[in-house]
Amino acid sequence: MRAAERGATVTSLTISAEQRTAALDRVREVSLHDRVTAEVRDYREEHDLCDAVGSFETIEAVGAEQRPEYFSMIYRVLAPGGRAGRIVETRSFGRDYAETVRRRRDTCLTRWDQVKQLGFDDTFRRMWECYLACSEAGFRGGHLGVQQFAMAERLGH
Repeated sequence: MRAAERGATVTSLTISAEQRTAALDRVREVSLHDRVTAEVRDYREEHDLCDAVGSFETIEAVGAEQRPEYFSMIYRVLAPGGRAGRIVETRSFGRDYAETVRRRRDTCLTRWDQVKQLGFDDTFRRMWECYLACSEAGFRGGHLGVQQFAMAERLGH
Protein backbone atom coordinates (compact mmCIF):
# COMPACT_ATOMS: atom_id res chain seq x y z
CA MET A 1 0.00 0.00 0.00
CA ARG A 2 2.84 2.37 0.80
CA ALA A 3 4.19 2.20 -2.75
CA ALA A 4 0.74 2.96 -4.18
CA GLU A 5 0.28 5.82 -1.72
CA ARG A 6 3.52 7.27 -3.11
CA GLY A 7 2.13 7.05 -6.65
CA ALA A 8 3.43 3.67 -7.85
CA THR A 9 1.34 1.26 -9.86
CA VAL A 10 1.33 -2.00 -7.89
CA THR A 11 0.60 -5.55 -9.01
CA SER A 12 0.29 -8.09 -6.23
CA LEU A 13 0.59 -11.81 -6.95
CA THR A 14 -0.85 -14.55 -4.77
CA ILE A 15 -1.82 -18.17 -5.24
CA SER A 16 -4.75 -17.73 -2.85
CA ALA A 17 -8.13 -16.50 -4.08
CA GLU A 18 -8.99 -15.60 -0.47
CA GLN A 19 -5.85 -13.48 -0.10
CA ARG A 20 -6.64 -11.74 -3.38
CA THR A 21 -10.17 -10.93 -2.19
CA ALA A 22 -8.87 -9.63 1.15
CA ALA A 23 -6.22 -7.52 -0.59
CA LEU A 24 -8.72 -5.99 -3.00
CA ASP A 25 -11.12 -5.25 -0.14
CA ARG A 26 -8.32 -3.41 1.66
CA VAL A 27 -7.35 -1.56 -1.52
CA ARG A 28 -10.95 -0.36 -1.95
CA GLU A 29 -11.12 0.73 1.72
CA VAL A 30 -8.18 3.07 1.22
CA SER A 31 -9.27 4.16 -2.29
CA LEU A 32 -6.20 2.86 -4.12
CA HIS A 33 -8.08 0.64 -6.61
CA ASP A 34 -6.85 2.81 -9.48
CA ARG A 35 -3.20 1.98 -8.63
CA VAL A 36 -3.29 -1.55 -7.18
CA THR A 37 -4.28 -4.84 -8.78
CA ALA A 38 -4.12 -8.27 -7.21
CA GLU A 39 -3.94 -11.40 -9.30
CA VAL A 40 -4.13 -15.09 -8.55
CA ARG A 41 -0.97 -16.23 -10.26
CA ASP A 42 2.18 -18.13 -9.36
CA TYR A 43 5.29 -15.95 -9.29
CA ARG A 44 6.91 -18.23 -11.88
CA GLU A 45 4.30 -17.08 -14.39
CA GLU A 46 5.24 -13.40 -14.06
CA HIS A 47 6.77 -11.96 -17.24
CA ASP A 48 5.98 -8.23 -17.09
CA LEU A 49 8.91 -5.93 -16.43
CA CYS A 50 8.90 -4.12 -13.10
CA ASP A 51 10.71 -1.06 -11.82
CA ALA A 52 10.82 -2.54 -8.32
CA VAL A 53 10.05 -5.84 -6.64
CA GLY A 54 9.00 -6.33 -3.04
CA SER A 55 8.62 -9.74 -1.49
CA PHE A 56 6.36 -10.25 1.52
CA GLU A 57 6.07 -13.63 3.20
CA THR A 58 7.10 -15.30 -0.04
CA ILE A 59 10.55 -16.57 0.84
CA GLU A 60 9.07 -18.80 3.55
CA ALA A 61 6.43 -20.18 1.23
CA VAL A 62 8.84 -20.75 -1.64
CA GLY A 63 11.17 -22.92 0.45
CA ALA A 64 14.93 -23.31 0.32
CA GLU A 65 14.91 -25.58 -2.74
CA GLN A 66 13.04 -23.05 -4.88
CA ARG A 67 14.83 -19.88 -3.74
CA PRO A 68 17.32 -19.82 -6.65
CA GLU A 69 14.42 -20.00 -9.13
CA TYR A 70 12.51 -17.34 -7.17
CA PHE A 71 15.42 -14.90 -7.18
CA SER A 72 16.09 -15.65 -10.86
CA MET A 73 12.50 -14.63 -11.61
CA ILE A 74 12.99 -11.36 -9.73
CA TYR A 75 16.13 -10.60 -11.71
CA ARG A 76 14.39 -11.56 -14.97
CA VAL A 77 11.41 -9.21 -14.48
CA LEU A 78 13.40 -6.21 -13.29
CA ALA A 79 13.48 -3.46 -15.88
CA PRO A 80 16.88 -1.86 -16.55
CA GLY A 81 17.60 0.34 -13.54
CA GLY A 82 14.97 -1.50 -11.52
CA ARG A 83 15.36 -2.11 -7.81
CA ALA A 84 15.14 -5.21 -5.68
CA GLY A 85 16.57 -6.43 -2.44
CA ARG A 86 19.60 -8.68 -2.26
CA ILE A 87 20.23 -10.98 0.69
CA VAL A 88 23.48 -10.02 2.38
CA GLU A 89 23.11 -11.93 5.64
CA THR A 90 20.93 -14.65 7.15
CA ARG A 91 20.42 -15.55 10.75
CA SER A 92 18.61 -18.63 12.06
CA PHE A 93 17.12 -18.57 15.52
CA GLY A 94 14.40 -21.21 15.61
CA ARG A 95 15.62 -22.87 18.80
CA ASP A 96 15.64 -19.50 20.56
CA TYR A 97 12.13 -18.81 19.24
CA ALA A 98 10.84 -21.82 21.21
CA GLU A 99 11.10 -19.66 24.34
CA THR A 100 9.05 -16.90 22.71
CA VAL A 101 6.31 -19.39 21.84
CA ARG A 102 6.37 -20.85 25.38
CA ARG A 103 5.92 -17.36 26.83
CA ARG A 104 3.03 -16.63 24.48
CA ARG A 105 1.31 -19.83 25.55
CA ASP A 106 1.87 -19.04 29.24
CA THR A 107 0.56 -15.49 28.79
CA CYS A 108 -2.51 -16.67 26.93
CA LEU A 109 -3.35 -19.24 29.58
CA THR A 110 -2.60 -16.87 32.48
CA ARG A 111 -4.88 -14.24 30.95
CA TRP A 112 -7.51 -16.65 29.69
CA ASP A 113 -10.34 -14.81 31.42
CA GLN A 114 -9.52 -11.68 29.38
CA VAL A 115 -9.19 -13.69 26.17
CA LYS A 116 -12.52 -15.43 26.81
CA GLN A 117 -14.22 -12.04 27.08
CA LEU A 118 -13.18 -11.41 23.48
CA GLY A 119 -15.44 -14.27 22.41
CA PHE A 120 -13.05 -17.23 22.35
CA ASP A 121 -14.37 -20.46 23.83
CA ASP A 122 -12.69 -23.38 25.59
CA THR A 123 -12.44 -25.34 22.34
CA PHE A 124 -10.37 -22.52 20.88
CA ARG A 125 -8.26 -22.40 24.07
CA ARG A 126 -7.43 -26.10 23.82
CA MET A 127 -6.67 -25.81 20.10
CA TRP A 128 -4.47 -22.75 20.61
CA GLU A 129 -2.65 -24.32 23.55
CA CYS A 130 -1.99 -27.46 21.52
CA TYR A 131 -0.80 -25.42 18.52
CA LEU A 132 1.59 -23.36 20.63
CA ALA A 133 2.90 -26.42 22.53
CA CYS A 134 3.53 -28.27 19.25
CA SER A 135 5.18 -25.19 17.75
CA GLU A 136 7.43 -24.84 20.79
CA ALA A 137 8.45 -28.50 20.50
CA GLY A 138 9.07 -28.09 16.77
CA PHE A 139 11.32 -25.06 17.29
CA ARG A 140 13.14 -26.70 20.21
CA GLY A 141 13.74 -29.88 18.23
CA GLY A 142 14.88 -28.07 15.09
CA HIS A 143 11.91 -29.23 12.98
CA LEU A 144 10.61 -25.64 12.64
CA GLY A 145 12.78 -22.64 12.04
CA VAL A 146 12.85 -18.90 11.90
CA GLN A 147 15.24 -17.06 9.66
CA GLN A 148 15.95 -13.39 9.36
CA PHE A 149 17.29 -12.09 6.08
CA ALA A 150 19.16 -8.81 5.90
CA MET A 151 18.49 -7.24 2.54
CA ALA A 152 20.49 -4.61 0.71
CA GLU A 153 19.02 -2.74 -2.20
CA ARG A 154 20.47 -3.67 -5.55
CA LEU A 155 20.03 -1.30 -8.46
CA GLY A 156 19.49 -2.40 -12.01
CA HIS A 157 21.04 -5.23 -13.94
